[in-house]
Amino acid sequence: MPDANGFRVGVFVCDCQTTLNDAIDMARLAERAGSLAHVVFVRKHNILCEEGLEIFKNDIREQALDRVIVVGCSPRTSLMAPEQRFKRAAAETGLDTTAVEIANIREQCAWVHPGMREAATGKAEDIVAMAHARVLLNEKRNPTRLPVTDRALVIGGGPAGMQAALDYARNGVKVTLVEKGTHLGGQMARVEKLYQTPNWPSTCSTSCILPNITKLIALHHPTIELMTSTEVTGIRKTDGNFEVTLYQAPQFVDTRKCVECGKCAEACPVAVSNDFDFGLSTRKAIYKPYRFTHPNAYVIDTEACTRCGECVPVCPAGAVTLDAGPLEKTIRVGSVVVATGFEELDVRKAKPEYGYQLEQVVSSLEFEQYCQHLGKTAKKPRSITFVLCAGSRETNGKVDPECGNGSCKYQPLDGPKAYCSKICCEYTLKQVLLLHQSHPEIKVNIIYTDIRTVDRAPEEYYREAQQKGVNFIRGRLTAIQKSTNRESVTVRLQELPNGSENGGADAALETDLVVLATAFNPRRDSSRLRMLFGMQPDRYGFAAVNQGPFGDSPGCRILRPTESTVHRVYVVGGAAGPASVHESAAAASSAVARAMAYHHKGYTELLDYYATVNKDLCSGCGFCRNVCPHGAIQQDEDGYYSTDPAFCQSCGLCIAACPSGAIQLTNYTEKHLEEQLKVAFHNVPPGEPKILGYLCYWCSYSGADFAGINRLEYPVGTRIIRVRCGGSVSPVHVLMALAMGADGVIVGRCPANNCHHHHGNDLTAKRMSMWEKMLPLVEIDSARFASKIIGSAGYKEWIAAVQEMHRNIKRLKSVVGHRTLEVGLEGIR
Repeated sequence: MPDANGFRVGVFVCDCQTTLNDAIDMARLAERAGSLAHVVFVRKHNILCEEGLEIFKNDIREQALDRVIVVGCSPRTSLMAPEQRFKRAAAETGLDTTAVEIANIREQCAWVHPGMREAATGKAEDIVAMAHARVLLNEKRNPTRLPVTDRALVIGGGPAGMQAALDYARNGVKVTLVEKGTHLGGQMARVEKLYQTPNWPSTCSTSCILPNITKLIALHHPTIELMTSTEVTGIRKTDGNFEVTLYQAPQFVDTRKCVECGKCAEACPVAVSNDFDFGLSTRKAIYKPYRFTHPNAYVIDTEACTRCGECVPVCPAGAVTLDAGPLEKTIRVGSVVVATGFEELDVRKAKPEYGYQLEQVVSSLEFEQYCQHLGKTAKKPRSITFVLCAGSRETNGKVDPECGNGSCKYQPLDGPKAYCSKICCEYTLKQVLLLHQSHPEIKVNIIYTDIRTVDRAPEEYYREAQQKGVNFIRGRLTAIQKSTNRESVTVRLQELPNGSENGGADAALETDLVVLATAFNPRRDSSRLRMLFGMQPDRYGFAAVNQGPFGDSPGCRILRPTESTVHRVYVVGGAAGPASVHESAAAASSAVARAMAYHHKGYTELLDYYATVNKDLCSGCGFCRNVCPHGAIQQDEDGYYSTDPAFCQSCGLCIAACPSGAIQLTNYTEKHLEEQLKVAFHNVPPGEPKILGYLCYWCSYSGADFAGINRLEYPVGTRIIRVRCGGSVSPVHVLMALAMGADGVIVGRCPANNCHHHHGNDLTAKRMSMWEKMLPLVEIDSARFASKIIGSAGYKEWIAAVQEMHRNIKRLKSVVGHRTLEVGLEGIR
């Protein structure tokens, strides 16, 4: 028979093979659970997570249950019975996953209150009542899933971008490959030889590798749509997909007609410095940057072209036109791979003492081109000095005050870098060995602070360079100056004795050429693209890797190396940080493998919690979008904001930031918190302080679990509400808890740099710090509130916070009147 009010709630009580019965009266708990409103069925089972799971599903069907409470172990840390397991089982019966709530009576009750059976049983009853209060308010997701368009976008035509496009095509997904430049290849096209893999000490010619991969790109046409001279100018997330606006500059040469005969370049009267080889040669206004370009066609440099028209009549294929216009179009894609690459730090401008404007000082990429011209040079250098860590690993570089939303510090593009650029030592050793092969007479010096050959093959390069007589000098470069003979330069350095970071004697050496192994930067336009998608930066300006789990994704950056903070936007290669070609290709394939799960299924599933906006209340202030770490909130044409639930990762930062209450998180509303608070402290023993912990879904809640796992005790009057993120807690929520019976409130947040929602812990710290200053205004003793860092294994911090608050409340002489708190609550609202 259906319940009179439409709900049919089932409660499943697991006593974990009777082990919980020593601490909790499980029979009484089951009986009390059966007396809760709308509960029509109670089953007590010894081990629900094993054979009990089929019984669980059968009972849901046979009893026609539409709400389920599982009473047992932790939804967060239990390996056998996490919440996902029961939610999946319920979904197999036709229930929505939001219909399931877990009452954690093991890790956060039975295991932390041994020898207190009566009080622990009362706490368990309160925990079940809190889960019951939530489950009655939960709403079904509508819709539960959204279709993912079977098309992808890859931004960047370097090795990572090309690899990603090929992997999409091989898996049957149509892909648009967008390249800002005129041809594919990226920075790799400038490098003569590449070391092969970390475990294979050999090199390959780029002139062999690049044509082979671009031929495959052409072979997969039309599955791969290639658009060169193209930029992304707009992004709109809609119905779970990306509406991407692309702008392609005019194509004055038809790449399908051009046969690369070169007659156009012969006729062109305009010669300019060749930017591809950094000005070591000249080219015409119509040109090919290098021999094996793809598209295999000439292009026109619009800045150099005078529109004289000499190239048009000489083209035998009729491929050249000077009246072409730009193309703008919008495509709909289900996933995006960002492979925009890197650029070298111009360390000569950042640190003028590094030989600014001296022609004898070049960067590593410039040296790659220099070597290709070296055989044609009449006067070769007698000595070349390579300088490692040029602009890298410098902690005294200028730091921007704040990045993006103010959550992290990062160094600007023009300044020296605090980080190691990772592959500089390796490619410098490669350059040195190749130089020795072709010009063994040239003396080579390497100035270094540390040699960081990360893997096996580079270590062999290092040993080989030592054997060939390369002069390794441990020191720190201080200046590069013009020598008196004006053909060489003087390199000044401070020597560093082995094993010491302290400077030794000043030294100098004469050399004909200096090669700076410069730091790697994100591309200058990467911040614009990042903001278009709503991605968050790391502290160095690269796109940050995601931490928060989405669906079946592991909730840790360690296991999600290519995923940005925006769902289904992947960042690979140099766009994610310094990386070799081999690593970039591997990352690209990894990203596509992650994306293919959505393309193969054809949909993405909404989480149980997602943000929605009531436009009648929205003021258009934009606070919600500013704090959203996942790019789920967008401004509409009317100036107000809306969300795309498919991209929301349920952090709730927006609801705490919204001043008008226009944005809400489904199944995590103020009403949910209020109803839980009403029943949270019913069974606290008389005289025992009532302490509430608002603990974040991931780290802090897990920290409380680990107290139980380690069988450590804390006061029995403590109750926990699992919140989406510490950043979803506002002063209103704290005041509400105090007004509804709590004697003290603890807000837990993740440790620094460990928030699952990028900067939620930083927002928590700032907001709660401001709230602490307001406590006297609402007549609340500061001893009744604490904001603490509680990590996933931070059980000691959790216990210490509870015990400290317990002592403080015991010492207080009077209890703050609830009427005062209610007035304060209305004032804050």
